[in-house]
Amino acid sequence: MEQLDENQRQFLSVFKNLGMIIVKQEAELLEAFINFETANQYRVYDEIGRFLLQVGEESDCLTRQCCTSGRAHMLHVMDNNLNEVLTLRSPWRPCMGPFCFACCDPCSHQIHVYCCNKRIGYVEESCSLIQYTFRVYRDDENPVFTINAPLCRWDACCCDDVYYVYDYQGSAVAQIRKKFAGIGKEVFTDADTFGVQLPRHMHVLDKALLFAATFLIDFMFYENNNKSDNMMDRGIQIGR
Repeated sequence: MEQLDENQRQFLSVFKNLGMIIVKQEAELLEAFINFETANQYRVYDEIGRFLLQVGEESDCLTRQCCTSGRAHMLHVMDNNLNEVLTLRSPWRPCMGPFCFACCDPCSHQIHVYCCNKRIGYVEESCSLIQYTFRVYRDDENPVFTINAPLCRWDACCCDDVYYVYDYQGSAVAQIRKKFAGIGKEVFTDADTFGVQLPRHMHVLDKALLFAATFLIDFMFYENNNKSDNMMDRGIQIGR
């Protein structure tokens, strides 16, 4: 297990004993009505609805309009006291969205996770011809999880999209679930809700990495939704 220093343990303690992390993207009126891509904002809650964190995107306006999901960006994860718990960095990628040659390194989407200005791990899209997969690494380059995307991600199915998380012994240990918001919300917004369900005893470092994977999934698969087809309130949940 990658060792954390005292400051990192203190900041990551927000994930301790959590069995569910709910990530809600805030809907933006400019996106809904004039198809103008704004910086993403999220709020994070536990399973009983208690506010935990807020997440804000840092990127420039031009790349948001031209590069959409492939844009370089940072996500600042702040606690109630506006301390930066995590910084998530994604480099620019020439392929926008999931329909891409992931086997080519320049096209593979990534998110790098920092705590107290030190990288603690990263998540990377893996080469796969049939099913999109991700590998989760601690900063010592040891892989800890594989995430399998659903074969079908279509809002018209009126159901949740579930991403199953496996450890390297092949056991299912967690889920990242993109929640279906209902026909009206899916049609009128690209604000998502995700739920991350995971074991309460999981190490806070690994919880932080799966939390970060949620945002990579959001940008890759749900950021390019056409605003005329999908315009009101989306979300992601991480869970077992």
